[in-house]
Amino acid sequence: MAYLSEDIAMLKGYRPNRRQLTRLRDEVAAGSGQNVGDTERIASAMLASGMFMASIARLTRPTGKIAVLIGAALAYRALTGDCPLYRTLGLTSKKGGVESYLT
Repeated sequence: MAYLSEDIAMLKGYRPNRRQLTRLRDEVAAGSGQNVGDTERIASAMLASGMFMASIARLTRPTGKIAVLIGAALAYRALTGDCPLYRTLGLTSKKGGVESYLT
């Protein structure tokens, strides 16, 4: 089965070596390590604070509750450097990762 990381790498003209792919797969499988780069962490923190500010006036409406949940997910992503969606897809934007060329 082809992994998404290999497909993206081939499309970009970059072919990571076997050791890099193995390291990334092990890290993703273990669910440990950071997979979000510093720039994305800063952007996530800024978006999280914006979502929290926007949701304060709307807490009684469903949209306010959804905004709080999205803000919490972005805050988690910013504080830990871990994105569950990236982990599921086998992606990383962290410098030094196999797919750091995405940033």
